[in-house]
Amino acid sequence: GHAARPVEFDELPAGVHYRVERVVAADGVPSRGILYWKGTRVPPTLVYLMHPRSDFSRHYLIPALVEIGYAAFGHASRWANNDTAMIHETVLQEIAAGISALKEQHGFRQVVLLGNSGGGSLFAYYQAQAVTPSPQRVSETPAGDPTNLNDHDLPAADGFISLAAHLGQGKFLMRAIDPSVIDENDPLASDPVLDMYNPDNGFR
Repeated sequence: GHAARPVEFDELPAGVHYRVERVVAADGVPSRGILYWKGTRVPPTLVYLMHPRSDFSRHYLIPALVEIGYAAFGHASRWANNDTAMIHETVLQEIAAGISALKEQHGFRQVVLLGNSGGGSLFAYYQAQAVTPSPQRVSETPAGDPTNLNDHDLPAADGFISLAAHLGQGKFLMRAIDPSVIDENDPLASDPVLDMYNPDNGFR
């Protein structure tokens, strides 16, 4: 059958096991995800799925991944459905805790990050910081939040897949903001020099 939403699967193949995994980041904040596998034992390779603000615990690729012999973990961050308060660096701590806990508890030998949509830039950021030695990692957010990644163990993943990913939330939003708006309270007030629909600016 068809999924209720395009990012969710409808049903799992026969013989698939799953369990809810609690992940506690270094700052003590918990999150959760669902681990899936097929067969009598957990396979050696885990495919890890996550999005900074969406719940990927029922991602549409999970049935296919487990069917071909991988374990899959769909991790929902503490910021699921809350992008106004989200701090990406705390999500990186959650990924680090998730990789460590799953390897320790289930014996995974390889972890592959599968970054779909906003998860692509999230996992690219994580892997880039994981392979950067301290003290050269990010020490605070662009807003000045003291989220020092040099203080945390960030185990590098063994692989990274980018699937229909965008460049990141900040760059995505910058491309979506209309630069011609001059009054937020008046939807028709715009600067014609910056108006993308102004024929003088090349609009046809």
